[in-house]
Amino acid sequence: MQRILVTGSHRSGSTWVGRILASTPKALYINEPFNPARGHEDPALAPVFTDRWFLNIEDASESERHAIEQIASLDYRFLRGFRSANNIRSRGAAVKLWIRWRKKAGSIQQVIYKDPIALFSAPWLAENLQMQPVVLIRHPAAFAASLIRLNWSFPFIDFLAQPRLMERLHLYADEIEEAASQEAPILEQASLLWNCFHNQIAAYQKREKNWLFWRHEDLSSNPDESFRTLFNQLKIPYKGSPEDAVRRSSSANKKVSDRSSPFCTIMDSTVAMTKWKQELNGDSIKQIRSLTEREACQFYSPEDW
Repeated sequence: MQRILVTGSHRSGSTWVGRILASTPKALYINEPFNPARGHEDPALAPVFTDRWFLNIEDASESERHAIEQIASLDYRFLRGFRSANNIRSRGAAVKLWIRWRKKAGSIQQVIYKDPIALFSAPWLAENLQMQPVVLIRHPAAFAASLIRLNWSFPFIDFLAQPRLMERLHLYADEIEEAASQEAPILEQASLLWNCFHNQIAAYQKREKNWLFWRHEDLSSNPDESFRTLFNQLKIPYKGSPEDAVRRSSSANKKVSDRSSPFCTIMDSTVAMTKWKQELNGDSIKQIRSLTEREACQFYSPEDW
């Protein structure tokens, strides 16, 4: 069974890419098992197991590691899911999820773990659970514009609570401590987050020769050809359902804005790629560029601004 981890920073297209990879009939999609706020839709398969955002497994407790291993082994526990339901409707949903699982379990060839929140744990997941990482990269201004639009702040104290992670992020230790003690404007938070994520992604690129790295902009500018290449890299057939899914989700005829939902995956991908240029004013773009230049120059040229 092939395990694929779709990760990178959040707001980098991981839902889009994860859904496309899971569009084959024999793929199972597991959505954000590392998410401490909600976890995967089916707690029988992947219950919430941590209260920290962007858990680094090197800093995890024994129970957190055990939960991750259970999720990776597809240890489906119907009673756990049923007992977590707090009303008749959710219990009915638990039964339907179990029926769907029973029908699909025997035919699964790929498991798609879509989880940007697992970014810092990706090396451990690859080495110990044989996951194949697909790491997504997105322009810092696009990332910041998305967080500003959604008004998403971040609890940097969750980084400080992980000593091994802070060793890896030592270049930004002072800024993280300041951000944890006093909430900054979201533009500044987003820039610091982007730096932390992409500092690690750059290190992965240099070290991990078997991982796959894709810029959101490259996928968006030519979705059909890019996804065809990605599927070939993963040795998964592209013809049929995936090809149709790419065309449905990125067609210029689809003008659905992600303002309607943070997780919308149906839009004109070429328009979405540069949407930040309309959402941010010139001063904001200059500030983001100044704050992220150290890491951004490894992924984007001056022309990309």
